[in-house]
Amino acid sequence: MTNKRSIPKTLGIIVLGIWIGVGVGIVVLAVGSSMGWISFDLTSALDIEQPSSMETGIPAPDFELLSTDGDVVSLSGLKGKFVVVNFWATWCGPCIQEMPMLEEYYNKYSPDLVVLGINEKENPNVVREFLEQIPISYPILLDRSAELAPIYQLMALPVTVFVDQEGILRFHHIGFMTEEQFDNYLFLLGVSQ
Repeated sequence: MTNKRSIPKTLGIIVLGIWIGVGVGIVVLAVGSSMGWISFDLTSALDIEQPSSMETGIPAPDFELLSTDGDVVSLSGLKGKFVVVNFWATWCGPCIQEMPMLEEYYNKYSPDLVVLGINEKENPNVVREFLEQIPISYPILLDRSAELAPIYQLMALPVTVFVDQEGILRFHHIGFMTEEQFDNYLFLLGVSQ
């Protein structure tokens, strides 16, 4: 005969174990992704297109930001060139995974194609230290107050926007981007291949 008191006690231990497991899992994912140990993007793994509610076919919202080199860069100052704007952060695993691809395309199509990396809301010293470890030659701009986040609808990182030579926002991609996707955007944008 089972003791009626042992059932609630056993159930309580099981529930406590589940909560501890969930908590440990969240901590492992948070620390792992911030340290670059863990990186996942379910939408690209499932080959799902990211929906974007940002309107395209309109002039891209202009900005003027300071680069890590101390230069002031404005989007409107790049009219006449194709511009890829990539919003990222040092703690974002998928952002870091995209950087070598962005560097490759920047070197391949420059000076007709400009790639701008916009770091969101991090200390400039943290960004500079990070960039010492990653060989990137495209300009990195600092949006310390995240003023562009609501304008470019940054609900997650990375986000990449494609602007044509007339300054028109053509594509707004949310999440990690594959080389195939990047090639397609450039083709549709009219960048010679």
